[in-house]
Amino acid sequence: MTAEPEVSRRERKKEETKERIFKAAFALFKHKGVDATTVEEICDKADVAKGTFFN
Repeated sequence: MTAEPEVSRRERKKEETKERIFKAAFALFKHKGVDATTVEEICDKADVAKGTFFN
């Protein structure tokens, strides 16, 4: 059996942030539509800085 490699805390945090951004974006897209949704709104809903969104 091959054990899965341990994921660092940093990588887990990165994945959690990415997931929050995706969930926020999809919720806003569903509610407002893709064209009417801004990056700022996604960042506010996901509680992340705009710079984090683009990284």
